[in-house]
Amino acid sequence: MPALSRTSLASIVCPSAPFLAPRLLRTCAPLAALSLQPWALPTPSSRRYMSDKKPSQKLQYRKRQGLQQLHHGHVALLQQFRKAINDDNLRSLMDLYPSVLSTGYLTRDDTRRIAKTLHALLRTRELPDDTKPHLLSFLQQFVKDLQKGALPVHPIAFVHILGIYKERKLFNEGYQLWQWVVQQDDNHVTQAVYGAAIELMAYGKKLRLPELENLYLDALKRFPGTFAEYHLSPDAIVPNRAQPIAIANVPVTLLQGILTARILHNDWKQSYLALDTALRLYPCQLPSRFFEVFMESRQLPEAYTVFLVACRAGVVTRPSQITSILSRIRSSMVRCDSLRDRIVLLRAMANALYANLEAGGNLEPIHVGQFLTSFASLLPEPAPGSDYQGDMASLRNRVITEAHQMLSTLLQAGMPPSPQAFLALVTLAGKLRVPDLLRVALQDAETARIDLGEIGIRTVLASAARVGATALIEEYWTRIVHKAASDGKQIGWKDWKCFAQACKRAGHRDYFDAQLRDQEHTISASSRESIMTVLEEEENLHDREIDISRPEVFKGELAGLNQQIRNIAAVVMSGQRLDLKQTPFYMFLDPERSPLAKREHLREIYDEFTIDPHQPPLEEGLLPTALSSTGIPYDELRFENWVSIVNLMDQAHSLEFERQNKVQLLGEDVARRERKNPLETERSDKQLSPNVLREHIKSLRDPSVRPLPINNNRKLIPSSHSNLRKVLSKTSSANADQPKPLNITKHTDGSFTFRSLELSPDAASPPLSQTKSPRPLHEGNHNELQLLYHYRGGNAVPARSDGAFPPPKSILPDRKMSRTITQPSLTYYAGIKSNHEAPAPRLSRRPLGRREKEG
Repeated sequence: MPALSRTSLASIVCPSAPFLAPRLLRTCAPLAALSLQPWALPTPSSRRYMSDKKPSQKLQYRKRQGLQQLHHGHVALLQQFRKAINDDNLRSLMDLYPSVLSTGYLTRDDTRRIAKTLHALLRTRELPDDTKPHLLSFLQQFVKDLQKGALPVHPIAFVHILGIYKERKLFNEGYQLWQWVVQQDDNHVTQAVYGAAIELMAYGKKLRLPELENLYLDALKRFPGTFAEYHLSPDAIVPNRAQPIAIANVPVTLLQGILTARILHNDWKQSYLALDTALRLYPCQLPSRFFEVFMESRQLPEAYTVFLVACRAGVVTRPSQITSILSRIRSSMVRCDSLRDRIVLLRAMANALYANLEAGGNLEPIHVGQFLTSFASLLPEPAPGSDYQGDMASLRNRVITEAHQMLSTLLQAGMPPSPQAFLALVTLAGKLRVPDLLRVALQDAETARIDLGEIGIRTVLASAARVGATALIEEYWTRIVHKAASDGKQIGWKDWKCFAQACKRAGHRDYFDAQLRDQEHTISASSRESIMTVLEEEENLHDREIDISRPEVFKGELAGLNQQIRNIAAVVMSGQRLDLKQTPFYMFLDPERSPLAKREHLREIYDEFTIDPHQPPLEEGLLPTALSSTGIPYDELRFENWVSIVNLMDQAHSLEFERQNKVQLLGEDVARRERKNPLETERSDKQLSPNVLREHIKSLRDPSVRPLPINNNRKLIPSSHSNLRKVLSKTSSANADQPKPLNITKHTDGSFTFRSLELSPDAASPPLSQTKSPRPLHEGNHNELQLLYHYRGGNAVPARSDGAFPPPKSILPDRKMSRTITQPSLTYYAGIKSNHEAPAPRLSRRPLGRREKEG
């Protein structure tokens, strides 16, 4: 009997899913049906068809539900991450970044915002020491993700990253990133990235100025669509001077980068031309960095004027920059020898505070403290243990009264009380020897519940020592001891040093010795030895004597200062800017400084530079008058900016002329050293005539014209120089047998002519065969050559052989009269040239700016 088949009918009818067959088919199949089984099995094609069938609706629903839940989770994570960016929450940003990156939901705008937030946090905050290493590691990972394509690329992100590298002085890392970025396509690089890279390499000294200029040219050539090469040229003309420009995508960041590079390399002429170009394009919308780089790098007269140009345009600079300007003015006050100059500089500080308010800034407490503290610099501090007498005592009382009254005016106007204001009065009380003011200032601070802080307590100790208030010394030292005990810390070294100096000045040495024994457990052995050294040192607190022979001038300047304080109080009280037409601020350190020329002459030359004679004049009244945030019409503001740049270049030219003289005569370079009295450069001579002014401005704006070249054979010094007699005496003693090098003739118009004699090459300079000149530059005996120069406003101008003043076209000396070889010129673009002490560079074919191999 044949064996029964165990194969069910269901497996024959539905081989792939027999369990879905009806129950009746689950019985064993008859033998006859087994022969049909091979043909009943599904073929490979039928299997593939069945496997590709759409899933059931239930499975599709579950899949959609899972994707939606995953999407909602990613969106919630992305929203949380973006909230951390908006809140500047650095810790959350770094923690969430890996998870958000894995979702793939980040956009190129998120990339830009991440870089911007990191840049802002590093620029504006003092991060804890334990956070900086993690932040730098996160920044490196962020850059790697950009390079490998894990993040969508935004070119502005590279601008911020390069800025971070610059400010953190990571110049090597920034330079490596630039080498990679510049080789990418235009999705990675813009003209702004070029500008950030130029600025980084200028600070890091990675490339020389000619190479940075080549990078600037590469940026202009690589992105020609905006016609930036013309718009950024110094001689470009805006279509309508009374309206904002309607030009899109002008590379301001690129211009800022090359401006920074030029000024860091002391190319002041090209730097001011770049600032003039930026102010012509955007008279009131420039970033503050355009002005701050001048405030950091140039001498005080120029830095102060640049700051006021920014304020007039409505550009608010960082408070730290204003703090630096005020500190430099205060340091200059101490170096001045007359009371008039010191009160003028004090007025310059008040003028700066008012200008900052008019620009839209705030009256910061630290700036008010600096201003009030500077009242102590008006008068020389007497010797330790002594007081003012006679006229000096009367002036002291007037100064104290004015300072206290000005602070009261500001407080009544609504300025919040601050520790800096009361500590300024404490400092005044000590340096000017007024014990009653010290007592009143401390009482007022307690009434206002002002916490003086650690620095404030040390200030009180110093002032109490100057007035001999030993009880105050004991009281505030006790506060320091109790504070250290409550915090569980040792008394700081600065506190011990200040306490030692205070007891020494006040003759309270016994109390100091007693405290040193009682608090011996709070000081180390090395600190104890250092403090004993402080007690042994001799102090010289006696200032120089000053000229107080003109009390009426002092009273007049005080009246002007009071008016400035009333203007500041009016802005603080109302919360609105005053009309600059009614209450303007002046643009120089000295308000009495005469301008370079008459206003109508400057306007005439300005029109020649900024109006295209081939274009028809614009019809007036078609468009509404465009005003800056300070209420100045655009056309007037552009003119005022142009005039300020001309004055700044004139000042820079005079300082460079003086610097070259000092280098040749004294053997020292004072390019960045502050003058003893910055007001010396503010006192110009008689105003220039139109023809002389026109040629002078052209020479200032011509990049190929340098200040007067000086060599060892010519001694050229302005007669207004304070060290003229000293230098002449040194020269005459060193060369007793030589004729006097200078013969000065003063004229009735305020100018003068001086004669420079060529000394023998043996005594003053190497022979002509050892100089760079390939041939004699003048016919005849060069040892007997006499050169006449006419000096006016800081510029030495050669005169004719008959002593007459030269025509306007001869503003600078003839090249034949100097042995200095003219350096090759680098042509930036049509009509623009610059001199550099290097071979004339060509347009770089190496966009990375790498140096050519030598040899």
